[in-house]
Amino acid sequence: MFIFLVITAIIIFIIITVIKNKQTKQSPQDNKTIDLPVKRTRLLTNAEVSFYKTLKEILPPEQSITCKCRLEDIMAVEKGHNKPGFRNRINCRHVDFVIFTPANGYTDYAIELDDSSHENRKDDDEFKNQLFQKIKMPLIRIKAQAKYNPDELKKTIESNMAK
Repeated sequence: MFIFLVITAIIIFIIITVIKNKQTKQSPQDNKTIDLPVKRTRLLTNAEVSFYKTLKEILPPEQSITCKCRLEDIMAVEKGHNKPGFRNRINCRHVDFVIFTPANGYTDYAIELDDSSHENRKDDDEFKNQLFQKIKMPLIRIKAQAKYNPDELKKTIESNMAK
């Protein structure tokens, strides 16, 4: 009987110790605030918000829009063509808008809003153009504006899709 009481006491002691340890263990986020050098930013510029609203207005109901889509999310480096750094060249770039069909998950076309910053990135723009030609997906370039006319935008998209 004495041995039974000692074993029971030991088991109870172990259980209490385990429970106390679990209660006192906290994740680093609970103990302190980690000083991370980041801040929240806008996803879209004013011109991009204006464009998004107009684009959403003219799209057929079976299509959806995603914004700031990484190139690596819509294309992949072919096997056997592991050129050094090539994957990084597509991984760190994005397109402003991708139109896709949720029913099948496929991308239909991409849109780049070209603002004044594109004057300094002509090589990058040409690289993207070549990538989209390679994957046979239209990349439509539209000049950034404060406002967009839905009818004109629809005509621009349709004329680029016909190419």
